[in-house]
Amino acid sequence: MNTTELKEFVQLGQAAYADFSSGVASFALTNSLNGQFSQGEADQFLQRYSILNQYTSSGLDGFSASVFLDKNNLTFWARRSKFSSYCISYCNVISDLFGSYGTVRKRKKP
Repeated sequence: MNTTELKEFVQLGQAAYADFSSGVASFALTNSLNGQFSQGEADQFLQRYSILNQYTSSGLDGFSASVFLDKNNLTFWARRSKFSSYCISYCNVISDLFGSYGTVRKRKKP
């Protein structure tokens, strides 16, 4: 992994803290409580990635998983959770869909 890939994975992990339910991605990225982007960072991120979907648990575990598509047609998923034990069950389902268990994974779109 080079520094460019590391930066991208960190940004994807940071974006997992945004709540995209408003439908306005730049607002979600710049107003996230735990992973706030500057407006410039949000603009750059959204030039490279689009948000395909996000699942947020209604429970107290704080679990959320977001799926992103980059301009090279690769899909990435990033997850967050307050408690790793809760995340394992969710991540097993997501892994079946998007690949191996992990915080940020990429996969070519079928």
